[in-house]
Amino acid sequence: MMRIKFHFQSYQKPAILPIYYHAEIKSWFESVLKEQKIDYKAFNFGKPFSNNFQKRLDRNEFYELPIYWIFSIATNQNIDPSVFVGKKLIFKDKFSDCELWIDSVEWIPKPNFNNELIFRTVTPVCATKKNEEDRTLFMSPNYNNYEELIKNSLIDKYQKINGKLPQSDDFHCEVKEMLSRTIMINLESVEPGLKVRGFEFEMKLSGSKELIEFAWEAGLGEYTDFGLGMIDIIK
Repeated sequence: MMRIKFHFQSYQKPAILPIYYHAEIKSWFESVLKEQKIDYKAFNFGKPFSNNFQKRLDRNEFYELPIYWIFSIATNQNIDPSVFVGKKLIFKDKFSDCELWIDSVEWIPKPNFNNELIFRTVTPVCATKKNEEDRTLFMSPNYNNYEELIKNSLIDKYQKINGKLPQSDDFHCEVKEMLSRTIMINLESVEPGLKVRGFEFEMKLSGSKELIEFAWEAGLGEYTDFGLGMIDIIK
């Protein structure tokens, strides 16, 4: 697993991007990995940021470049990050038209992990369960079994990516402080009417060091391949 920070440039200034970029970025990154013949098992990504940007309605306006964007890739291949330089990313709809390209890249070094660390969400974490009518419910961290939902989804993801169960299923997620109210992510381009509900918070992860490291690599919760559930250690 590896994390890379892409540095995007743009001819437009400000560079204006929609806040609901998740399905488009997922599709774009899949095509880039396929083009480069990178055999991946999963990926996760954060959200774009720069030294000067602000949100206006359903757009993010970036007044200073580059735009930084962190991606995490689960692969057994040795990848030269320079293969991503020059790749274009185009956002075009009736409200904005923006062409970005990757100007440079940098590795994100893997931190030192132990059996108890404090993290914060980079992107909202989504946890779901089915009700009696088999309807998907998006659960908040106030739900009594929220930790169990997070743990089960993490172990399921680990098994799908690695083809085996982790050595230990000891994993605990204690929410320490909420950082936001409910955040709705519009994924109607994926499924009509689909709006994913997620939350941002600080948390203490404890237990298996292997699973804590995997959570940092692959993301917490669900819809991680749409850029949800990226976390980072609070230093």
